[in-house]
Amino acid sequence: MDNAQPDYQFILDPNRPTKQPRLGNGSFKQRIILVVLAGLGILFAGLIAWMVIGSIGGEKFDDIVSVGKTQQKILFASDLALKESPNQDTKSFIATLRGVVGSDYQKLVSYLNGRGQKNKVKQIGNGKDASTEADFEDSVKAGKVDEVFYKTVDELFADYESGLKAALEGGKTKARKDILNTALSNLGLVKKAKSL
Repeated sequence: MDNAQPDYQFILDPNRPTKQPRLGNGSFKQRIILVVLAGLGILFAGLIAWMVIGSIGGEKFDDIVSVGKTQQKILFASDLALKESPNQDTKSFIATLRGVVGSDYQKLVSYLNGRGQKNKVKQIGNGKDASTEADFEDSVKAGKVDEVFYKTVDELFADYESGLKAALEGGKTKARKDILNTALSNLGLVKKAKSL
């Protein structure tokens, strides 16, 4: 057996070579700048990757918000006409319209909330429109509430239908498609009720 002890003198040897800094031979400032630039580069690359991945697979909600805004406008116009219309048939139609569109609106809001899109719900607003309100005020004075209501609703129905179709094309989830298809079907039923 060899009783020789290992030689650890190299640890304390003052002539041993010194370690080189890992970030080059520059000054401390240069190394800090290099670290900051590398960090910014990584951050920028991560941001670009996040944007690309988000645009490929992420669900878009702007078209849903547009549908919700139109629903609210329909409900707002219905409220104005309900208060002023003397015609019982118009009031019956408004009750049907409010029930159907209101229900579809609640489903849409639940869908957005379920997807964590509370800020999108806030973007929808309440549907109040100064020009629609002014049109109804003038129609009350002229005694043409029903005429203005049906004209306004026809315009909103066209916007609503095109918005629903556009939102359906951009839909990726079954729940979204179900809600939009139901709303589109309900719109057809409301249009039929209007023509009766």
